[in-house]
Amino acid sequence: EDLKQHRILGVGSFGRVWLAQHKKHPDRVYALKAMDKMEIVSRRMTTKVMQEKNILASINHPLIVNLVAVFQDEQSIYMVQNFLQGGELFTLLSREMPRYISNDAAVFYGACMAESLSHLHKRNIVYRDLKPENVVLDARGYCIMIDLGFAKVVVGKTYTCCGSPEYMAPEVILGMGHNKAADHWSLGCVIYEMLVGQTPFMHHNATQVSLFNRIVKKGFAFPVQKKHGRSVNQDGQDLVLGLCAKQQLDRLGLLAGGDDDIKTHAWFKGIMNKDRVVKKKIRAPWVPKIKDPLDASNFESFAKVEALEDKRRKKKVPHVVQKKFKD
Repeated sequence: EDLKQHRILGVGSFGRVWLAQHKKHPDRVYALKAMDKMEIVSRRMTTKVMQEKNILASINHPLIVNLVAVFQDEQSIYMVQNFLQGGELFTLLSREMPRYISNDAAVFYGACMAESLSHLHKRNIVYRDLKPENVVLDARGYCIMIDLGFAKVVVGKTYTCCGSPEYMAPEVILGMGHNKAADHWSLGCVIYEMLVGQTPFMHHNATQVSLFNRIVKKGFAFPVQKKHGRSVNQDGQDLVLGLCAKQQLDRLGLLAGGDDDIKTHAWFKGIMNKDRVVKKKIRAPWVPKIKDPLDASNFESFAKVEALEDKRRKKKVPHVVQKKFKD
């Protein structure tokens, strides 16, 4: 009741993220993640939601979304988070035609993601769903990791198949057990996408089966200047190949130096030295133009979804479902 919901910023499989404003303190603007209880239970995601809440409550990092509060009503679970006004990295990439950005811009965004993952990994947390849609830019243009719905504390390995197909590591697809190395693979895929304009294993008329087959069994190539009119520099290629090594034990980030092997790689040009990225000491390649605290112009419109919200909210949730969210 303290928050006024203005518009939807994003839509997930069992929830919505709303732009919300405190009624008594209008300068306080948030992203309100509303998750439908019936959908959570029907998809057997109750444990995942609780994990997300507990993990978010346990971390505090400038490049990971901040959890302000958690509450519930009869229909939904709510997570109040800081509002990041720059929009998704996915949207930024989609503005470019073709969908790739400069090497220097990719270095900056890649460094932000590497720092976020490193913070989680030091706490034995595996993120498990890195992709451009799950990285949002703040008012200064820095990449902030959001949506920790698949994040999990892992000591050893975990065997749940989860994530987004284009960014999933071979060991996740094969059910061999995975750890933080799966995040490093996904980081390699996102860096490749920023530099090339598509993910490494995507191909024409791809199906999930054919995509998984390529990820598990085949390699990938980089554009060549003579043939494609552009190329990826050697340091960039070396980093992506190291992150996307098929075998976990050969993958950059799982070797003796751990995450520092990634952060000190030549492609990053020392950008993460002295915690300059974490402390936000570097000017971002693109800084969003923001009119006021409620400016959500960098997000897609979900007007049609918003029109159906009142009908969805009137559904009564059975007592047996309510009991699952007692704590």
